Amino acid sequence: MQNICANFDQVGKVRASPRRRLRAHCNRLIRLIRSIRSTRRLTTDVIEQAFAEHYYNTFDADRSQLGPLYNESYSMLNFEHSDARPGQYKGSAAIVEKLRALPFQQVKHQVVTLDTQPSPNGGVIVMVCGNLLIDGEQHAQKFSQTFQLMPTEAAGLAPGSYFIFNDVFVYSKLASIPFRSEHRARLVDLVELCTSPHLQLSKLH
Repeated sequence: MQNICANFDQVGKVRASPRRRLRAHCNRLIRLIRSIRSTRRLTTDVIEQAFAEHYYNTFDADRSQLGPLYNESYSMLNFEHSDARPGQYKGSAAIVEKLRALPFQQVKHQVVTLDTQPSPNGGVIVMVCGNLLIDGEQHAQKFSQTFQLMPTEAAGLAPGSYFIFNDVFVYSKLASIPFRSEHRARLVDLVELCTSPHLQLSKLH
């Protein structure tokens, strides 16, 4: 169990000084895992809780230190990816560079739901939905993020830990827009229109 996060910093290359911060997170997660006495093997629930806490604590503290969670040869990130706006990055270096370049300084993740499923070859799929507070904004932005974790031995590394194989991040921009009075007035008009026997299309212009 101890290796679930003890080997996270072996997946990528980081300087020695930031490792102390990551190690502090790992030590807390190790104590969490040891406190679960109902099973002697790592379940997907234990993995998802440990991973999510470690990932978002590190992101909020210093997202440039997320490199060890990815793999240079295998990891891939889709960040708001679409045909109109490509946002696909491969390898830990490119992924961290993208995360560092995000246009905000302070960020706080609030996890609302956390779901997991096992995947082939010992992998784990983790889906997170939550709120994102950016630079002291009043209204939280909704997001969803899906990870596929793979055992480190799948990348030819020492066994006993996991790395992020796939990472898909999506903002839900509409959910973060405040519901203003003019929106409410137009919604009332729409309801009246739908319930009226006579279509009054002029009210919508």
